[in-house]
Amino acid sequence: VKLNEKNFRDGEELKIDIELNKPIYLTIFQILPYEKKDFQVHKVFPNDLEKDNYLKEKNFKLPQKAKYEIFFPNNYQKNSVDEYLVFIASEKDINWLEKYAKKEDLKNAYIREKSIKYMYKQYTIYK
Repeated sequence: VKLNEKNFRDGEELKIDIELNKPIYLTIFQILPYEKKDFQVHKVFPNDLEKDNYLKEKNFKLPQKAKYEIFFPNNYQKNSVDEYLVFIASEKDINWLEKYAKKEDLKNAYIREKSIKYMYKQYTIYK
């Protein structure tokens, strides 16, 4: 998995290149560790515009039909913030929740599953 950048400014577009060695079901979550009162984890793929998460091609690019735009969080006082994407690949289609309160809740969900692989990718957003 490769992101088009490691550092982003507010409003820039995120692009993802994925290289596979076999077909998989892919789910991607975004982790917002600074979020204290709402949900820290949000599913970004599949989504309303990109519903099919069964990937067969050796090389796959996201977004396909959507636009992934990076936003600096409101009410965050520092000049930069780190966010994470979690890529979960599985042999079967797993019905994940749309949101999880904390990253530990997501981790507890994928630890229970068999035959999955996961990867974290960090990126930084600057004001």
